Amino acid sequence: MFKSVDRAAILKYWTAERKKQLLGSKKLLLLPWEAPDVLVTMDLMNPEGSLTRSQTKKLLQVNHMLGLLRPTLQTLASQHSLLRIAEGAAGNSYVSLLLAWYFTAVEKHPVMIIATDSNPKVVAQSEARAKHLGLDKVLKFACQGLESFDWKQLFQTLFPEHWDDSKEESAEESLKRHRPHFFVTLHACDSLSCKAIHHGMELKADVLAIAPCCQAELAAQWKEVKDLSSPMRAIFNSPQLRRATAADFTDTIRLLLLRSLGYDCEAIEFVPSEHTPKNRLLLAQRRRQYDLKSLQDYVDFKGVCGSGSIELERLAQGQIDQFRQKL
Repeated sequence: MFKSVDRAAILKYWTAERKKQLLGSKKLLLLPWEAPDVLVTMDLMNPEGSLTRSQTKKLLQVNHMLGLLRPTLQTLASQHSLLRIAEGAAGNSYVSLLLAWYFTAVEKHPVMIIATDSNPKVVAQSEARAKHLGLDKVLKFACQGLESFDWKQLFQTLFPEHWDDSKEESAEESLKRHRPHFFVTLHACDSLSCKAIHHGMELKADVLAIAPCCQAELAAQWKEVKDLSSPMRAIFNSPQLRRATAADFTDTIRLLLLRSLGYDCEAIEFVPSEHTPKNRLLLAQRRRQYDLKSLQDYVDFKGVCGSGSIELERLAQGQIDQFRQKL
């Protein structure tokens, strides 16, 4: 099923000159001559070591992402003897595969990773990749969509050896103690990104890393706005501007809601813009229960960005209303 790696050919192929051409002044974590099995299995390198232009581009993308997340991952590893990671709407699970490789080969820290997707075919393929690379002890999979994401059931089924029922505590306290430390979802389409954020917040994950995609929900609502007095009418009536602005406004609302509900959140470029326009990552770290200044920023922003709402607002409505009374 998987291509065989020719290590001798790879070492011969990657001459000092070729290494210099690839690296330039960059420092990469995932190197062709050091991690050939991972790259060939992910189809990011040919078995003898060569890279197509497309493979080179993707290799630089994943290295950029790993480098960006590394400080956060190192901090989490220093805080937890066993790092727990969850990936929802994982698709081919390349992120989980890379994280399993990173903590096995680079950071060398105990980790358990659960990746889920609603497509049984891609889940089976991901399982086969992990087993082929010998990562199936720390990386496990389940066919489960974000709508039915059940962390407790997944944890107890896939990693029962790490679930500790010895303490006398409530179900809520137990779930919080067994929470994922890092919750990631990349390119979950439209409202699925909202569901991913909400799941991560409900699980009290220490860090959320969400890369939104296809933010169409708000744009569809704006299309139906008939209020000619709105200062946003020029945007509402221009399809291209409506789509682009709605995407930015959607992620701004997500960012402000995360901050309002106790997360330090930033929107950052996790893939260089020359590689893909879908390059925004919302990286959020749980710090407190809520933040009134950010909640006021959210209320003010909603007052000027026009009508319409996104799924995350509806999912978090109860929490927002609870803290809105404190304004």
